[in-house]
Amino acid sequence: MVDMHIHTVHSDGIDSIQKVFEFANKLNISPISITDHNTISAYEEIIKTNVISLYNGDLIPGVELKCHINKEIIELLVYDFDIYKMKKFINQNYHEWEYINKNMSIQFENILINRNICYDKNIMLSYDFNKYNGIMELYKSVIQIESNEKKLCDDLYKDIPKFFRDCVCNENSKYYVDLRKYYPSVESITNFVKQNGGKIFIPHVYFFKHSFNILKQIHEKYMLDGVECYHPSYTLEQCNELLNYCKNNNLYISAGSDYHGDTYGLGNSSDFYDDNNIKLFDFKNKMCRK
Repeated sequence: MVDMHIHTVHSDGIDSIQKVFEFANKLNISPISITDHNTISAYEEIIKTNVISLYNGDLIPGVELKCHINKEIIELLVYDFDIYKMKKFINQNYHEWEYINKNMSIQFENILINRNICYDKNIMLSYDFNKYNGIMELYKSVIQIESNEKKLCDDLYKDIPKFFRDCVCNENSKYYVDLRKYYPSVESITNFVKQNGGKIFIPHVYFFKHSFNILKQIHEKYMLDGVECYHPSYTLEQCNELLNYCKNNNLYISAGSDYHGDTYGLGNSSDFYDDNNIKLFDFKNKMCRK
């Protein structure tokens, strides 16, 4: 079993690197990749502490990078890179999360004020913007206020992450917040990765508004390396659609649990997972034990 999509306390996960390694050993998962959002600080910790000695399998450097294409915000998974070159790229292209989170939350708060939608004003006064997405926290307070139901009507989303993707990231929505200024383009990421010998995969394809079309566009224009064909959110039909696309286009095939320590279990990428379908690349930069 493989798991190429794992988050830790270095971004929005709740488990330490040590705990992830312990779970991976117990479940006999290898290889794995820690893919925190827009940071490789987990790998800096691994190098500094040699905590890699706790893990029995192969660890492949990875990161999940937020970016934009066609005015849509998506994520790419990047693997097998030089850690120090990736750190430099991130420092040059990404603001600190606290800065992004606070500023986009202010933009969203102004939308709520202009639309006369009630929310918990204390969030903006006391919230720790180093943590969870502030817009989602604001919207959570919106749906908890009964008087908002009539105002929102068909715009009411009980699924908060879905609201963020379908409305906040949708330029045709009344709740649109333009996040492109905070993130690099798909083109800039793919150019960097190709120049430095890494591998680019697209994760959780059906989370994105234009889903399969985004996949095809990135592959055809920027030479995608592979696809996360197994993810806990996929149906069997979606898994098969992605597997067929990869096989027809000679792309690598990965699986990822998108583990954050609570929502999905480590290694639990899909009820339809089949190890025989996994097709990964040769690892040039896997983390080594001292």
